[in-house]
Amino acid sequence: MKHLKSLVVFAAILAGACGQTSSGGIAVKDVAVTRALFASQQCAVCHGPEGKGGVGANLTTGMPMQRSLEQIEAQIKNGSGVMPAFKDKLSEEQIQELAKFVYKEIQKR
Repeated sequence: MKHLKSLVVFAAILAGACGQTSSGGIAVKDVAVTRALFASQQCAVCHGPEGKGGVGANLTTGMPMQRSLEQIEAQIKNGSGVMPAFKDKLSEEQIQELAKFVYKEIQKR
């Protein structure tokens, strides 16, 4: 019985670790698809294809680098200033994936 409990605990730990990244499990489901979404929704027009800025903010320095994943998601969803809101243009899942894409792939966090 003692070995069975140990095995169950080990299996639970192993299952919890599968698919996790070093940043608390944040991972983009499909980088290529989300990169295409970043381009097709005009994100890249303002922020540049690599997020280095242009018309819009540079996503790799300054204030954008201080934002949490949740704050990035809220920015995409609600917009602010000259950035439009995307809550009526994208699904909740697309907004979440774009936020993770910015956080992981552009900001390298």
